[in-house]
Formats: sequence, C-alpha cells, structure tokens
Amino acid sequence: MSILAVTANVGSIFEDPDKMLKVWIDEFLQEIERLKPLFVAIHCQEVGGKVYEKSMQHVDQFVEQLGRSERIKDYDRSLFVLDENFEDLTKFTALGNIYLLHESLTDAEVWNFKSEQFQKIEGLNVHTKNLQDVQIIQKVRFPDEYYKQTTWTRKGYMRLRWKIGNLNIDFVNVHLFHDASNLTAYEESPSTFSYSRRRALEQILNGFESDNLPDAPLFIFGDFNFRLDLRSVVDILCPPEEDRYSKKKTKEKLVFRDVDNSDEAVLTIEKKVFDYGDHSVFYKNNGEKMRECDREADYFKDRLSECPRNFPPSYPYCEDVAAGTTYMKTRCPAWCDRILLNNAAVPLVKHNSKSTYTYDVIGKDVCMGDHKPVCLHFKLPSGWRDPNNGSNNNNSNPGDS
Repeated sequence: MSILAVTANVGSIFEDPDKMLKVWIDEFLQEIERLKPLFVAIHCQEVGGKVYEKSMQHVDQFVEQLGRSERIKDYDRSLFVLDENFEDLTKFTALGNIYLLHESLTDAEVWNFKSEQFQKIEGLNVHTKNLQDVQIIQKVRFPDEYYKQTTWTRKGYMRLRWKIGNLNIDFVNVHLFHDASNLTAYEESPSTFSYSRRRALEQILNGFESDNLPDAPLFIFGDFNFRLDLRSVVDILCPPEEDRYSKKKTKEKLVFRDVDNSDEAVLTIEKKVFDYGDHSVFYKNNGEKMRECDREADYFKDRLSECPRNFPPSYPYCEDVAAGTTYMKTRCPAWCDRILLNNAAVPLVKHNSKSTYTYDVIGKDVCMGDHKPVCLHFKLPSGWRDPNNGSNNNNSNPGDS
C-alpha cells in the first residue's frame, strides 16, 4: 500500500496556461504512472495564479484535465477542494487539496468535522465555493497581524483527516509568508520574516495538539517559504575575511565587487533582486554547500522531521518554458517546498532499515513554474495499526477502540 504526497505552488502555470498547464499535468501524470501509488495527496498553493482575478478562470480547465484524464482512469474516486473565492479576501487562501484514490483501495474515508464521523466519497468531487460550508475540511487564513510587512496576505492552511484501512492520517496544506524584501532579510540573522513563519507554524501545531481530535500521524506539506539565512549565504559567496571583495550599500541596493577582477560586480541584492553570477553552487551536490544556511526547520526538530533532501533548492526557477532548469535572479534559491512529518508519522515512512521511499522534485528537466513540485512516495508497513483506532467500523470516531 503506497502513498504519494505532492506539494506544488502552481501560481505560475495559471499565468500562462496555454504553454505551462499541459507540461505540468503531463509531468505529474508521468510520476503517478511510474510510481503507481494507491493514494495520492496533492497540496497546491496559489491556485488560480498570482493575478487571480484574471487567471482563476483556468481552474476549471485544470480540474478537467487532471481529474478526468484517461491516464489515471484507475483512480475512480477523487476529491478537489480548491479555494478560489477571492471575493471574500478575509477568508481567501488560494489553497487547493486534491486526493486521488485507486480503485483497488476500498477502505479509505474522509473525516467530517461536523458530524464527527468518517464518510466515503464516490466519483469526482469538486468544492470551490463556500468552503466554510464544506464539513470535511478545516481552512484557516492567517490573521493580518501575523505578517505586518503587507496589508493583506492569502497565506493559511487547510486540513483534512483520512482513514486508510484503520489508520487515521492528517494531511495539512500550508502556505507561509514570503520574504517581502531581500534587503530586509539581509539585515538580521535570523530575519524578521523567518520569525513570522515560525509563529504561524507554531500556531498550527499547537492548535492541532490542543483540539478535541485524537492525535494522528501528521503530514504537513506545502510552500513553507523557508529561506536560507541570507546573511550567512552572503558570507559564503563573498567571505568577509577575504580582502578581495568590496561592499557598497545604499538604501535600494547592496553590491559586492571583486577588486581582484577589475572591480566586477559579483553579487547584487535589491528588494526583489538576487543576482549572483554563478548559480552552480546551488546545484552542485544538490546545494550541499548551502545547507548550513538552511535553518528554519531546525526550530521544530523535536516536533517535525523531514526525509533527506537529495535535490537542489525548489525555488525560484525561471518561468520560461525554454529555461526550466535555471534560477531566476529575483531571490536567493531556497528549499521553500517541503513535506514534513510529525513524530507519529515517521514510522509510516521509515519503519525499518529496509524501508524504501522517494523524496524528490517532479519535472527536474522541464519548466514547472517558479516552484518545482516536491513529492514523497512511500509504502505503509504491512499490518500497521493505528494505536488511536482499534476499530474497523467505517463510522467510528478516530478515538474509538
């Protein structure tokens, strides 16, 4: 019994759907065909695109091409929960949770938070409007005071609880705050933006741990917007102890020059510019040299784990279909897109020394937008039983035994 979890910031593909939508879906379907999971969980962020007022219209095309594809006809049940109601900005998150169930998986149900029972799904189920009335989800948009660098944000999370066999699992889609300015991110270590992300993620975890639902294995995956500590990155790229680099800072720009090479600009940082001439340092050995600057998840190391990342930073790739393996010169490359597990979920993935799993990106060699989707494929241990659920009653409470 295998599960495929995918996180994908899809904002770019809705900006140019004629060129990018088909490529994105094709790469994704290839992954399903290759891995043949019985349960697929896809968490999308920025559904409808960055300019959602204009491009939200393409969401129906996305659902049609993915949900009704002949290539996955063996997945006879599917659930699409897509927050596309941008007319209510106080609740809009642009999150999308998609689940595909293979026909051979007969014992999978979704939790109804109102009736407090599990329920079956049949056929294609699509929810896009009035999500506050959809009882199988918990959706929260973060309060404005969590991110004071902007007047409004779509960031938040969406939670669904599934029962697969007799195992209850929480799948949580999350989109945390971005770095509003590279210059501001450089000023402090850790940056003020990282504190905002930490606060939001803490709120999510604390809320789950204190609610009235029995604890369950948690897979929280999405665009965490975790960034490399920019001051530390600069110290690696332009070591301050070396006299060869000069530094000039203005209100709008920070420039490092190589005095040994005709005073050539090596690194330029502006609010939305990160221009370093040689991006190979982020590709080589999957960015190993930069991993010491990747610290945001460390704060949660006692509560959340991650499989080893054997891939380069997932963001920000060029949005040009002809340059899908090149980083843009807008932000420092970072592993923004993650799949994290709580302590109860770890044994589901790493249950013995012979456990095999895949943690990688989808579409390595093609343009998938500015974010490469990240996937985790694993097999549940045979005979696994959820200690919080000893009953096979289809309508049992997660805590019944």
